Amino acid sequence: MNGFGYMNSHHGFSVVKNRLQAGHARYKSAFDGVLSIIKNEGVGGIYKGVENKLLQSVLTAAILFVGQKKVYEVIKKVSIPFHRTSIST
Repeated sequence: MNGFGYMNSHHGFSVVKNRLQAGHARYKSAFDGVLSIIKNEGVGGIYKGVENKLLQSVLTAAILFVGQKKVYEVIKKVSIPFHRTSIST
């Protein structure tokens, strides 16, 4: 949920940054870029591409969650036999 709040509040500046880097737009500043986009395209212009970014974030979180669980299981399997042999000696 925290990532969603961050994305919601900062995505407009990412749109401006991407347009500036691609050479598609000329803005005086990031804030000027946001205002220009809102003026020319409406508020929806600020959120262009947010669906893809949201999908990317959700998939990344899911992959990390599954990966963390698998690593934990492997470490648990490896460390338990080692721990038992060190106790018995």
